[in-house]
Amino acid sequence: NKITALVYYKNSVYAFKKSEIYSVRVKKGSIISSASLLADNDAVFYNNDTFEIKKISGNNGCSYENSCTVYNEYLTWFGTDLMVYALDSASNIKELSSDVNSLIYDVKKKSYYRGYSAVLGKYYALIIGSKVFIMEYGKNKKTCWYLWDFGDIDIRGVLQNSDEPKILCTGSDI
Repeated sequence: NKITALVYYKNSVYAFKKSEIYSVRVKKGSIISSASLLADNDAVFYNNDTFEIKKISGNNGCSYENSCTVYNEYLTWFGTDLMVYALDSASNIKELSSDVNSLIYDVKKKSYYRGYSAVLGKYYALIIGSKVFIMEYGKNKKTCWYLWDFGDIDIRGVLQNSDEPKILCTGSDI
């Protein structure tokens, strides 16, 4: 059961497997921090460096590396069970997609594309093939969902390395 995604959130690195979630935090480090665990450099670990590893869930996880993001100050992901979840700073998991689960399941059943999570401005986006499920928080933190259909354009991926995500597409709108 391999690690499928790593996400930095609230001073920890969250390691996702298909049905498990762990948080890893540097408890005591000479020159490293939790954020540097994901840095693309030659971090040096010393004998006195210690880590705290905590199991967050034993029955929830994700299947793909791009199915997790930080949205509206919550770690948010598209789960292996085809539902969207959020983790708050107290490590509580909340399902966000109950209003659209049957529609997500129908779209995923007809598509061989994986689900991508992205933040598009003030919205969370779950992208599957030519469909985008858009979520925002309404009044009282209640989720509101919208469906955007790209027709003959299939979305193949999302690049999240900047403030403005880039969506990779194939197909034509002609």
